Amino acid sequence: MERFLAEEHPSYSWREDVVFAARPRVEYHLNMVGAELMNRAQRAAFLQTPRKAVIVPACLRYHPRPRCRAVSGPLACECRGCEPRCRVRQLTRLGAEQGFDVFLVPHESSVFAGEAGRQLLGDGAGIVGVTCVPNLLAGGWKALRLGLPPQCVLLDHCGCRKHWHDEGISTEIDEAELRRVLAIEEPPEAGRPAPIR
Repeated sequence: MERFLAEEHPSYSWREDVVFAARPRVEYHLNMVGAELMNRAQRAAFLQTPRKAVIVPACLRYHPRPRCRAVSGPLACECRGCEPRCRVRQLTRLGAEQGFDVFLVPHESSVFAGEAGRQLLGDGAGIVGVTCVPNLLAGGWKALRLGLPPQCVLLDHCGCRKHWHDEGISTEIDEAELRRVLAIEEPPEAGRPAPIR
């Protein structure tokens, strides 16, 4: 982070994300603590929702456009499963198996665009926002304003081309954490029988 701020950030002077990309380490830590507090405060309401929606960022795709074949909609993109290694494809398939929707969004602000966002996500949905640390709390508060109880899951690292890297780096999440948040059981380990409940 310090290398980016010292070497790369000075060239951001005339970019719209000059402030966003210069967040100091303490703000990252405060956002992580705030996200955990929001998760705990909204946990019961989230678990009671009849539907779950997972919002994932474009940087989670394995291939950037145009190689990514996701079809753009008004607020989100629909994954077409073009690349088996793509995390969005894997999560979309997990969602189909486990009963939650996955929305690939170019920017979290688009999916929370008032009534259109509520219609896309559905009334009464519990929202899991998967994002980098600087966007965590803002997305959670926007979901709450729409009456959609949020949970936050951090990306393992930032990698979007718009803010952090010239070519973009495919990001990753901790699937075990996503499963925990969604209250989905872990799959049994290969060769071991599923636990009897």
